[in-house]
Amino acid sequence: MRIVVCDDNADFGNELAEYIKSLVMASSYYDESLRVEYIQRSKSLISYLAEHDVDILFLDIAMPELDGFDIAQYINERELSTCLIFVSSFESNVFYSLRYKPFRFIRKEKYKEEIPEALVSAYKELTAKNRYIMITKHSDVVPVRLNRIIYAEKEKRSNYMSIYTCDGVFRYRGTLSDFAALTEGAHFVKVSQNAYINMEHILSIKANVVQMKGGSQYYISPKYQQEVLQKFFKFMREE
Repeated sequence: MRIVVCDDNADFGNELAEYIKSLVMASSYYDESLRVEYIQRSKSLISYLAEHDVDILFLDIAMPELDGFDIAQYINERELSTCLIFVSSFESNVFYSLRYKPFRFIRKEKYKEEIPEALVSAYKELTAKNRYIMITKHSDVVPVRLNRIIYAEKEKRSNYMSIYTCDGVFRYRGTLSDFAALTEGAHFVKVSQNAYINMEHILSIKANVVQMKGGSQYYISPKYQQEVLQKFFKFMREE
């Protein structure tokens, strides 16, 4: 796991990074591969994000060159899996920050009180997102992360399911019940007798049509419409 702190105030940034490092080293999920790094310049952070997978980013908002919202826009446009946590002295920014869907908003003056819970919750969220299932493509068996799956559909007259992902279409040998058991706890919702959709990839739901990232869409069976809407609205509130 890679954790990065970005703040143009070097004193605070280093202090925050050291505090986070102390929490991580004392935690039950610490291992030697876990890193906590501090970056002062926002432009340097952009270069870093282009070359490294950052799991958790503690990001200041008011910075020269590029502010925190510019960085958040960069992350969203590239659909990076980074868990974004804003850290700001300006509490009034919390409402505007919601458009970037941050995982948390931490107040600088309260960071020692608010970061421990945020760090544990972010770790649990990442653990769920980084889960994967083993599926086949061209006779090869490969691991596919759950958060990369857009939707899964049972093939007609077959023992396989078609798994539509950000990286192409795969086949999974098993039933819909098997798939549901493997993805339990993730953000999948059943939209028909034969299909599940990952709510992380839903852009909108209009009438009985789900519009997904990448341009694909799926029709919700009447039987499942109310349940799909309820679960999606709950998911959006929690996000």
